[in-house]
Amino acid sequence: MSRDVSESGLSGLIFGERWQAAAGRALAIFVLAYVLPTALMAPTSGLTAFLRLLATVLSFVLAAGAIYKLLQVRAQETRVEEEESFTRMAPVATSSSAKVKAGAEAGVQEFAEPELAPPPAIDALGQIPLERLCMALYQFNGLHSKTVATGADGEYRIRLVPRNTDKPIAILQCRAGSAQQGTQAYAALLRVMEDDGLEKAFFVAPAGFDPAIAAEARARHVTLVDLKLLQAMIDRLPDGARDTVFSAAR
Repeated sequence: MSRDVSESGLSGLIFGERWQAAAGRALAIFVLAYVLPTALMAPTSGLTAFLRLLATVLSFVLAAGAIYKLLQVRAQETRVEEEESFTRMAPVATSSSAKVKAGAEAGVQEFAEPELAPPPAIDALGQIPLERLCMALYQFNGLHSKTVATGADGEYRIRLVPRNTDKPIAILQCRAGSAQQGTQAYAALLRVMEDDGLEKAFFVAPAGFDPAIAAEARARHVTLVDLKLLQAMIDRLPDGARDTVFSAAR
């Protein structure tokens, strides 16, 4: 590959625009100074000697300029070849990166864990799944559960205990189903609190409560947790904790 290096100004005027021009001028001056004076003048004349000396100096300068321009050409060719080589390699690197990325994505798809089933509808949970969900939820809020058998088949009470202690501080009572909880269910909870000597309780019923018991419940330190409040408590948990809570209800 051959590229010409053009220059403007005094350098271009003296040496020419190309290294071939500078070399040609050096050769022309040498021929004119050595051939013509020999043919037209006496070889030993003073003018011939002067012209030959001048021609030698000019030929040397022009030859040096030709060499300089030739080196410039070679340097530019090397730089152009490096740029073209990099340009040719760039698409290959991009393609390789794309293949690696595609392979990684394929690997993720191949070894990805199956997606979890959607969380169950809280208001459709049965009694036992609702109790398990609530116990898991309150555990993330710093209260672990202790179950105490009541004597009846399959029935038990849930006591909430803070961390680093074995002393219960509240009753957790859950009531599944579509029926709103009224004064009868609330009175039963109060009796449980008295039997266990506890002054606090959490009454969870997704179907909601009779408005008649709301004011008295606050006065007796009973927190009524309907579907809206229960969902809000779950939503405040981190993603991993929410998954654990819902997994407990499955």
